[in-house]
Amino acid sequence: MPSELQVNGRFVYWACAAQMKAGVFDRSRGRSLSVHVGDALPADGFLLRHDNQRGMLVRTDVRSRQAVNSDLADLPAPRNLMPEGSTSDRRVRWTLTVAAWLSRTPANAST
Repeated sequence: MPSELQVNGRFVYWACAAQMKAGVFDRSRGRSLSVHVGDALPADGFLLRHDNQRGMLVRTDVRSRQAVNSDLADLPAPRNLMPEGSTSDRRVRWTLTVAAWLSRTPANAST
């Protein structure tokens, strides 16, 4: 039973905390790719994840037959900035918006 489900267009991000597994299911292609477990937000064809251990914001492209990771920015994970009782800073210190992503993506770049 998934502990988390998030949908963005044809992509469904799922995570099972008890088994330390996560993936992205492509509804139009009927296949799932394994991805790293952690704080994540899905978008159209990619997943944004905070790698707390490395202190990096990571983009994972899930449009091909394999998940391709690339580091986007340094984002240290100081525990004193997380909400009380939480181990996640998703939607608190970082988030993903379509407008913000499009404004930083050149028109001719593939996303």
